[in-house]
Amino acid sequence: MRRFLIPILLVLCSCTARNNQDSSVPDGNAYAELFGISRAVDGRDMIISISPADGARDTLIIDKPISKAVCMSSTHVAAFDAIGADSLICGVSGLRYISTQGVLSLGDKVAEVGYDEMPDYEKIISLNPDVVLAYQTGSTVPAYVTKLRSLGVRVFMVYDNFENHPLARAEYIRLHACLAGQMTKADSIFNGICDRYNAISERLKDVQIRKVLMNTPYADQWFIPGQSSYMARFIQDAGGEILGSKEGRESSVISVEQALNLAAQADLWLHPGILKSKDALLKEHPLFSSFSVIDKPHSLWNNTLRSNNSGGNDFWEGGAVNPDLILKDLTMILHPELFEGKLTYYLELE
Repeated sequence: MRRFLIPILLVLCSCTARNNQDSSVPDGNAYAELFGISRAVDGRDMIISISPADGARDTLIIDKPISKAVCMSSTHVAAFDAIGADSLICGVSGLRYISTQGVLSLGDKVAEVGYDEMPDYEKIISLNPDVVLAYQTGSTVPAYVTKLRSLGVRVFMVYDNFENHPLARAEYIRLHACLAGQMTKADSIFNGICDRYNAISERLKDVQIRKVLMNTPYADQWFIPGQSSYMARFIQDAGGEILGSKEGRESSVISVEQALNLAAQADLWLHPGILKSKDALLKEHPLFSSFSVIDKPHSLWNNTLRSNNSGGNDFWEGGAVNPDLILKDLTMILHPELFEGKLTYYLELE
């Protein structure tokens, strides 16, 4: 299971019109670049995923809507849930980290299948799924995918975690809907997400940009999202700027001392680990008490409001298919003079 506990990593318009002139976006997609849906020569639906590493294509022909799927990522769970197709999920990797109530309510009908490093092959085979939805984080297909395929299990690669626009990740609702035979419903849901997201972003095009310090050290490295990354796009669309962010999609690494200098420029500090209080943050590193951003009012916020006791965080699960709600949270944090309401994923560290 992909467990995102710490990230290491507009004009108001109709979703269906955006990026159609961008050759990198498959026909029929508004934002997503790494999958496409088309018709095979025999009239059946065909889903194609495109590897961001080498452009290799994984093709899945849909004879009929699936009845059972194994999800190796929590974002696959969230996508099925978004279209009301939780009942199709028969197995999940890292079940105890899952936040989606529709799946949890199924109880024993959903099995734990182990993690991608060491999945339970016997369990997966016994479930007899129509498809195992897999993912990768590096440049090569994981060994467990090759093993499952050698055992006769149909595995399909999904690269949503490599998409860098929040609406591109949400568009994978359509991929899961094609599997479930619910494309019309998914298009309606996705267009609504786009409309709400772009309406919020439109209101922020002329605001004063707020400067944001991101993250804390992870495994002794402090990662700053690249300017073209998933998280940076959220901050940009919310009227903010990530301090220290470099060009491109990849994260860069800074020292705590460099972060101290950035903190002097910051209006806010977002995503400081998995913490839920200011006192806990100050105990993490002796230099943190010197970060001047801490002394500013309403400056410390984390995306851990919907984390569970096992360490799972719905920000990286349900949030993947609800980017409009994440953007709304961020705008209320960065520009409270323009937006108010109840936060969905964020909490203030006090």
